[in-house]
Amino acid sequence: MYDAYKINNPNDFPSLYFISKGDRLQVNTISEKNALKPVQLNISSTQTTTMEIWIEETPEINGCLLLYDNKTSSYYTIEDSAHFTVLVDVNDTIWGNRFEIEVLNAISEKNTINESCFETNDGQVELLFSNFTGSWTIKNQKGDLISTGSNVNPLVENLKADYYTIDWNAANCGTFEDYFFITQPEEIKTKFEIPTSIIIGEEVSPNNITSGASSFKWLVNEVEKSTDPFPSFTFEQEGEFQIALEANEGDCKKTYSQSLKVGPPDSNPTSLKKVSENETQLWTNNSIVFWTGLDNAQSIEVFNTAGQLVKRSTIGKSQKTLELKSLESGAYIVSILDGTGKQLETVKLIK
Repeated sequence: MYDAYKINNPNDFPSLYFISKGDRLQVNTISEKNALKPVQLNISSTQTTTMEIWIEETPEINGCLLLYDNKTSSYYTIEDSAHFTVLVDVNDTIWGNRFEIEVLNAISEKNTINESCFETNDGQVELLFSNFTGSWTIKNQKGDLISTGSNVNPLVENLKADYYTIDWNAANCGTFEDYFFITQPEEIKTKFEIPTSIIIGEEVSPNNITSGASSFKWLVNEVEKSTDPFPSFTFEQEGEFQIALEANEGDCKKTYSQSLKVGPPDSNPTSLKKVSENETQLWTNNSIVFWTGLDNAQSIEVFNTAGQLVKRSTIGKSQKTLELKSLESGAYIVSILDGTGKQLETVKLIK
């Protein structure tokens, strides 16, 4: 008994064994294998009148595997433990190319394009069947029929994110199944925080808390000003300004905007105080607040740019520093207060 392929290729298929009922059967090994093209089984000589082809184990291939006899033009379906008896003639001249293994109705290519944006129906799959003679269907995870046909190179579009199955059949071969996924990216949630009003000359550093995006575009009154995730803006004239953030991920984008009122000096009604221009008594460095003097200081308060109190700490008598490493990235206003709650000094912290 001879293995026509695995003698020299133990890790590859097919596993086709030839058993001689006569004195001798010589089988040449196959030099190469391509699952999408015929594989030749070459016999160089024989001294018998019959030959039995025995299939010990079917190769794992998602399609229809057939054995073709070039002499009789017969097809034999290859299945586990199948065997066939064929007549042979020592005077035949076709021995060098009598049997071929053919793969029919298999998916040779499967390409998917996933959704480009969250909750859109723009996924697609393209299939290519080899030697296709049947019909195919595509269903979603619920079993709903999405598409069907018999063409060898179908392109199915407008697919939602889901798990899909491909079923197809072929005459004398049965049915087969494959699958694919269409995925979607994370939803872009665009958001930033700024105060509702400031004074002329005051710097604004929006606290960007957007998720699901990798690039940004900031616009003031529809004019692009920055692509920095955490920019700063200074307004030198009074008025109401529209601050907009366009967040992008690939071809997807979402925009969020807020109004900002810029008034004359000392006109800011929000809880954020004007940053002291005297930085000799209070300053920040690497998320640490430092101060000198201010002997009557009793507490520190930290506000975000929306005017919300995010931290309050009591100051000891000899304390001159405070670490704020636990704060999230963004801009903050740090104020030192005395025992009555009166604000002594204020400084801006960019973390």
